Amino acid sequence: MLSCKEATRLASEALDRPLPLRSRLGLRMHLLMCSGCRAVSRQLGALQQLLRLRLANGQDSHAAPSVSDPLARDRVREAVHKALDQKDGSASGSGSGGGGGGTDGL
Repeated sequence: MLSCKEATRLASEALDRPLPLRSRLGLRMHLLMCSGCRAVSRQLGALQQLLRLRLANGQDSHAAPSVSDPLARDRVREAVHKALDQKDGSASGSGSGGGGGGTDGL
């Protein structure tokens, strides 16, 4: 079973490229059971759509790097993972018990 952190990473990657079958199935199973990750996945998709529409309409094209810019994508991905790592660190110190799978961590 995927952790919430791994499921979120895969949901993000699925927006950029097709996932291998095993990853796609693992993500789908996790999303069936985890409402938090389902919400994050929907939000990532909505954010991508909004960015694409904004860029397609030429709005603020000079204010932000292109979504297709690999460096910009890497910076965003790194920031998301850093935030998830910090959240995981604070959740583990909250006394919520160990080994619960972390499905409510998002």
